[in-house]
Amino acid sequence: MSKSSSPIEEAAFWYACLQAGDATEHDRLRWQGWLDACPSNRQAWARIQEVRSLFDKVPGKLVSPVLSQKASRRTVLRGAVVAACAGLAGAETWRHLSSPELHAGLRTRTGERSRHVLADGSLLYLNTRSAVDVAFGADERSILLRAGEILVETQPDNFPGAARPFVVHTPHGRVRALGTRFVVRLHDDHSSVQVLKDVVEVRPVLSMAKPVRLSDGQEIVFDRHGAGAPHTQPAGAGDWLNGRLSVVSMPLPDFIAELSRYREGYLGFAPQLGRLRISGVFPLDDTDAALAMLADAFPIRVQTFTRFCTRVLPAAQP
Repeated sequence: MSKSSSPIEEAAFWYACLQAGDATEHDRLRWQGWLDACPSNRQAWARIQEVRSLFDKVPGKLVSPVLSQKASRRTVLRGAVVAACAGLAGAETWRHLSSPELHAGLRTRTGERSRHVLADGSLLYLNTRSAVDVAFGADERSILLRAGEILVETQPDNFPGAARPFVVHTPHGRVRALGTRFVVRLHDDHSSVQVLKDVVEVRPVLSMAKPVRLSDGQEIVFDRHGAGAPHTQPAGAGDWLNGRLSVVSMPLPDFIAELSRYREGYLGFAPQLGRLRISGVFPLDDTDAALAMLADAFPIRVQTFTRFCTRVLPAAQP
């Protein structure tokens, strides 16, 4: 470990070391000394154990081999400390779970949405191009968001003698529902949460800070290291559930990016339209109709080259 290692990285190192098949009593004594050295080390070790417990709930082959099997010290320290230990903190383990040869329990194609009733009566909605695994165990009701966007309507736990928390996990952290209706979306380098009813808690996976709490009407963006301040969510949050894209003064590039999620092929725009702002309600189940509405309401025209190649251009001059 380098002198600049964070407590969470050191905890991951010690986890990998103790999991190795050739760990010695001397290793365990050194780990105990590290653990007792300061409160931040104990907090970091608790976080590692917390993440590890999640993977105990994931069925069979979905669990990374690094987490579920003993290995030689060389294997663990060469591959696991850099990769799998970071994975215990969120990133690489998520890549194992998201690898092409593994299939999410629930997924949607481009332009498709789906509704699922979970074992506890909660409702789970998947937006376009989304994939999740559902892992309900004895201690936690877990949703692992692997791609796209979901909307959840939680119900009280119906497991006999238990009150298991309902948690959505992304590569960037965990979102704990406190009896609520909310949206979680996975972006390339961060995740976002919109609360439609009641309250949720957000905890970035590498953060040692207290969870951030947000209530209905609020939105938050977070990555593995921290979360931004809760702010008012945009109009139309969650409208995709009813097949609508509702926007108010959205920059055209952002509008095109959103509509592209529901459309096969390439949808582009002329750079000179970058400052145009769009307001309105557009259908998601017929993106051609949405583009026609756009052309009717704004100074643009839609040029279609093939079924899979469309551009939005400035309106032709009279």
